[in-house]
Amino acid sequence: MAIPQTGRLLSWHREKVGTIEHTHDEIENALGGGHMPSQRLAVNAAWFTIALLAYNVASAIKSLCLSPPKNARPASSATSCSLSK
Repeated sequence: MAIPQTGRLLSWHREKVGTIEHTHDEIENALGGGHMPSQRLAVNAAWFTIALLAYNVASAIKSLCLSPPKNARPASSATSCSLSK
């Protein structure tokens, strides 16, 4: 017996293909997440957290201020949000 939501879940998962690799590359190479500055775990955790915050802020600014590329796929209703109400 199949779960009715399986098709939607697989479709959502397939839409994400390639996005995590881009995120990982940008955090590691552009934002310094690939180089840990210390031998102490707490310092490295703070460094990586700041890199992740910088990525999230940059992504938010890009999505709010820049127009999407012409070849971008439209966001599904499950992932899109609206800030103006």
